[in-house]
Amino acid sequence: MSIYIHLFIASLFWGLNVIVMKILLNEIPFLFLASLRVLLSCLCLYFYMKVKHIHREKIEISHVLMISLFGIYLNFFFTFCGMQSVKGVDNALINALSP
Repeated sequence: MSIYIHLFIASLFWGLNVIVMKILLNEIPFLFLASLRVLLSCLCLYFYMKVKHIHREKIEISHVLMISLFGIYLNFFFTFCGMQSVKGVDNALINALSP
């Protein structure tokens, strides 16, 4: 039964994400919002890894910076740019259709 609770919580957070971000865009600039979202995600991941005693491999920081810039940050940046001009439902549909 706990797997269903986890799936429900994940779906709830995923669905509320678009609504919360659309509301926050009225108060916070989208560039700061994208940076804040990435920073909070990194902090949560860091603390999770510390609690679970997960060790990371030694990797080059240049690769991490390139992956985070092109794979994550630009995605959020363009998503928030687009959210300023379309409805939240349209944004959710576009994200659901992306590969």
